[in-house]
Amino acid sequence: MAWAAVCVVVFLGASDFFSAWSGQAVSVRPSASPAPEVYEVLIAGRQGAQERTWPAEVVNGLALPFDALAVPPVPIPADRPHTSKMRFTLHFLVEGEDGFDQVATTSPRALAVAVVLFLLGVGVRNMMVSGSPLSIEPRGVLLPKAQAAPGAPASATRGPPRKAPPPARRRRGPRR
Repeated sequence: MAWAAVCVVVFLGASDFFSAWSGQAVSVRPSASPAPEVYEVLIAGRQGAQERTWPAEVVNGLALPFDALAVPPVPIPADRPHTSKMRFTLHFLVEGEDGFDQVATTSPRALAVAVVLFLLGVGVRNMMVSGSPLSIEPRGVLLPKAQAAPGAPASATRGPPRKAPPPARRRRGPRR
């Protein structure tokens, strides 16, 4: 059960569950691919500047300028969209044409990382318990019987302990 809790925390961490921000989306880092799925967006606010990964469909609708250095301008232009994310939520808000749009921070990639980590943990657990990553139930271990080395006494073999002979009786006098 503890392994499942670790996987949930990894999923929440990959989904920005523990982070928060409030500010304006200032610029976007250019991408190497011609049609990327995500962009790195620079957010400038009272806490300073930070970069976050946003889906391309959200960024394409904002018309943000590209900036390879990711340095916010000293006076932040008023036309840049406001954005905020509260801690312990799985979405953030971006100012759009008709109010604020809610964007999910979860992704199939974050879920896949958590699932792969869970399956690896289950496989390691099964290897420790049963000797196979696919077997769930413990298997009995078959040990070969030990044989005495040549020339060793027969008592040197492993096996169930044998009873000792009874103690000798005391004799009461000479026998006739």
